[in-house]
Amino acid sequence: MTLRPIGPRDASVLQAYVRGLSPESRYNRFFGALYELPPAELDRVIHLDRKYEWALLAETHVDGAPIAIGEARYALAPDRLEGEFALSVADDWRGKGLGTLLMADIECRARSFGAGHLCGEVLRSNQPMKALARKNGFRMADVPRDGRLVRIVKDLALSRGAGSSGMVTAPNPAISAWSALSSRSGARSSIGRSKDNYCSSKQAIIRSMQSRQRKQPWPKTYIGSASQQSMN
Repeated sequence: MTLRPIGPRDASVLQAYVRGLSPESRYNRFFGALYELPPAELDRVIHLDRKYEWALLAETHVDGAPIAIGEARYALAPDRLEGEFALSVADDWRGKGLGTLLMADIECRARSFGAGHLCGEVLRSNQPMKALARKNGFRMADVPRDGRLVRIVKDLALSRGAGSSGMVTAPNPAISAWSALSSRSGARSSIGRSKDNYCSSKQAIIRSMQSRQRKQPWPKTYIGSASQQSMN
């Protein structure tokens, strides 16, 4: 499995991935009934300014050809202290831990830029994603402007300090997720260590999950919805 930044050459790959999601998955991801990304939105995603925004693509190989199996986006506020994320996983890859790994990578990147909070918006009816968020240390908060939504929020400063507080922490979900993903997919992990991808290494993902277990509410910057999938 490879996790890499989305770039200008990935328009067709990303569009094919979105089209391949089930109607329910697309609705949960984008809060609407769409078949593909509108041209303007697709162009924006593949040309993000990486100073404040990132888009990531998870791929595996089937019969030697790369296949997109997940995507994630996050954006930092101008002061770089707050970040919002959204992610999705291909329907056939639910329950294999990929959502946990994407969330861990986003958190690692947010920490590396000094962000203090991380949040996303989820449909209130999206129980699998809410369960995934809770498992990874996020708190639920209402969205007053839209009763359909809940905001998942994590205070990174609190979770960073939890590991040194002397408290007993829960088992690390990134370790089990990585093992499950590798064994079930039958694919060997291939994660880059370049400057762009350093947070995507197995070791960085695991480190980013070491101090998780605290939560706090926080405001938002819109980039889309969080994932719809249930990924252990």
